[in-house]
Amino acid sequence: MIPKTILFGLVIILIAYYYDPIVWKRLVKKLLKEEPWEVRIANAWDQQITEPHLQKKRIAVGVNVNADLIVSGTELFEKLNLRPSGKREDHSVLRSLADLEETFSFYFEKGAGVERFFADQKGFNDILQAAHNLKEKHYFVGGNAALIALTIASSFPDVEILLIGPTGPKVQSLLSSNIRTPASSRREQDEVHLILEYSKGEVWGDAVTPVATRFITSHDIANSEMEALAGFAENVQAFNPDVVVFSGLHLLDGQEPEFQAQRISNLLDQLDQLPKHIPVHLELASMADKNLVTQLFSQVVGQVHSLGLNEQELSLIAKVTGLANDLAVTKGHPEIPQVADILVALLRSKRKSTLTRIHFHCLTYHIIATRKGSWSNTASAVAAGTRVAGMQACQDETIVPDKVELRVPKRAIAISDSPMHGDRLQFQPDKPTLKWEISNIEIYFSPVLVCKEPLKTVGLGDAISGTGLVYSDFVS
Repeated sequence: MIPKTILFGLVIILIAYYYDPIVWKRLVKKLLKEEPWEVRIANAWDQQITEPHLQKKRIAVGVNVNADLIVSGTELFEKLNLRPSGKREDHSVLRSLADLEETFSFYFEKGAGVERFFADQKGFNDILQAAHNLKEKHYFVGGNAALIALTIASSFPDVEILLIGPTGPKVQSLLSSNIRTPASSRREQDEVHLILEYSKGEVWGDAVTPVATRFITSHDIANSEMEALAGFAENVQAFNPDVVVFSGLHLLDGQEPEFQAQRISNLLDQLDQLPKHIPVHLELASMADKNLVTQLFSQVVGQVHSLGLNEQELSLIAKVTGLANDLAVTKGHPEIPQVADILVALLRSKRKSTLTRIHFHCLTYHIIATRKGSWSNTASAVAAGTRVAGMQACQDETIVPDKVELRVPKRAIAISDSPMHGDRLQFQPDKPTLKWEISNIEIYFSPVLVCKEPLKTVGLGDAISGTGLVYSDFVS
């Protein structure tokens, strides 16, 4: 006969499971001393991430800088008396409120972050005024260059940073003390970018967004015309940095082809003036102009050492280069083997160039691919980048396991571009950083612990790339 105490315990367990199976499962795991994967991954990162061998003391960053005005996208539309039209269309340049709503709806349904230029200055100023009149609004430093600089400055306070780009009084007041701007970058007024954020599960018309992200629009002349490009190399040379980070080329999206070609030519001249021993990282952002992407890939990418991008940029590059029609997406994230294969193909296609490193980041995982022997400490770099993604989205100084979740599947990862003869690596929570090699290209993978209720979605890619770059050692 089973003792009454044991029977009573079993009844309590069954009742607990019936009313709250999640708590019950956590209790069982605790009793079995099996911690959740989120805890084990965070602990593994803390133990495995090591400082770079060559400490960076000075970093130059340019050239897009602005002030971000962050508001709720749906609340702003209500303020503008703008209703869901039911039409979802991606306009590469916004020329009216209708264009704004249709493009917003297109990406809202997909849950994809994007940035578009608003061509009508008066129309944009009217939208900006409506945003100012909202109760909930926040100003932050904006622009990829400024956000990368700010992330590095806050995470590495001993690093001195030169920020090159149009800096107005609002941005200047928000910069860290270890960030300085040259006199040529100072402006009397800030360029303002409007950030329309939305939460996972938010509704617009008949669409429900699958993730929390943002839609960005601006009428930014100084950055879209890359005014800070003039004298960029001169400022960098005077500063003598350990690494150079360049961003803002996506703001040429929507410009006339002749102007794009002129600015790309100017950039190539500036890059040519930089000392050859200093690595240059190019950070991409949302673009729609295939002609611009073609020019960047054929002319600029081969003149830098490192490249940072997300799934939208990688998909567009893959299309214009003929490597893939689109990225395959399974359960909300791009297929890992396909992304790795495209990164390998891109590095191999630039074999005679200086490009030796690509940092790919999406919501659920990151991959850094490097040409063998060109960079070191890459395992720490990819882990540090994924760690900071969850921290920044939740606005925490460390990973808080209850606030984040693992979304990549707990399964083996194919590691070959040959689906018929590929090997597979098993992903483990105590060893979350994986490494494999294809055609002399080293691939480093780490999952993201995704913030369940993100407080800020702007600038995650910049924080990721900036952190990963600081942890990376350039060899040759």
